[in-house]
Amino acid sequence: MATCVPRKSARLEAQDEDGELEGTGGKAERDRTFWFQDGTIVVLAGNIEFKVYAGPLIEHSPVFQDMFSLPQAGADVSTADRVRPTVHLSDSPCDLRYLFELMMPSKTLRPFGSPVVNHDKLAAWIRMGHKYQIDVLVQEPLDRLRAHFPNNFDTYVASLKRQYKQKYSIGVVNLARLTDARDLLPVALMSCCQIQSGLTQGFQRIDGTWEQLSPGDLELCFNAKERLIQTRVQFANRLLGSGAAPECHSKEVCTRFMQAYLQRLTSGVIPGLRTPTPLSPWGSNINAIWRLCETCRKALTDDSNNYQREIFARLPTIMGVDVEGWGEA
Repeated sequence: MATCVPRKSARLEAQDEDGELEGTGGKAERDRTFWFQDGTIVVLAGNIEFKVYAGPLIEHSPVFQDMFSLPQAGADVSTADRVRPTVHLSDSPCDLRYLFELMMPSKTLRPFGSPVVNHDKLAAWIRMGHKYQIDVLVQEPLDRLRAHFPNNFDTYVASLKRQYKQKYSIGVVNLARLTDARDLLPVALMSCCQIQSGLTQGFQRIDGTWEQLSPGDLELCFNAKERLIQTRVQFANRLLGSGAAPECHSKEVCTRFMQAYLQRLTSGVIPGLRTPTPLSPWGSNINAIWRLCETCRKALTDDSNNYQREIFARLPTIMGVDVEGWGEA
């Protein structure tokens, strides 16, 4: 597959039968996958050209419909039968490939495929769908992202079992801003705060460009990181500082071991307390408290879940964003 290249401005030209682009001074590199001999339109992105069918694009996108209705520059009556329209797009060739995977050669959108889709493809669908007004190409991928960056605590707990590379949280924040999907922001921004290195640099997309947070969202992360740490410390003190459960039959022993474990956490003997992760599971910590009775262990597990549910409800405030309907099922 051809290498992705820098973007160019959008314009409409004509191409002769030999593949020579009029006005460009040379040939572009044909894409190996999306070059149909009977294609009706040539799309050029960077120096990669695709020969595809205009019908599916026109069918699903009013933007493409308007674009392809423009007159062809360079075509006249004498050459009309051998000239194909060529549209120059500013998109990444990689993004276009992901779009064409769904739309070519059928006029009907194909299913989105496997439940597990890589971030590059989801992001490309959303960017292409937003730009070219293909609503289904925005909404279904956004719903898939909501399974990893939800606005509901129970869904969030379930999402911890599914891995989503943390660096891609930067891209999710940008996609949420692009589409005004604000419900994605609290969890995505919190995940950005937990990136140990490279937050300001961002990550490199498959097309070679860099995905970075805006200055405003970087500032949100810098300000929220300390609040997340404070929330985690407060959570630990609240959970372990209250002592044994009321139903405990060895309250003095259990209380003593809870306090000893809390002291080791706050002193740093047990690492990981002062991190921006107030919603990380506490099961391993609870199990690590030596000689704790089963009654207190169960009470701590229940309290941990309830306290973190409260934290989740306050997450937009902690992260500095407003989200209508946050926490609703």
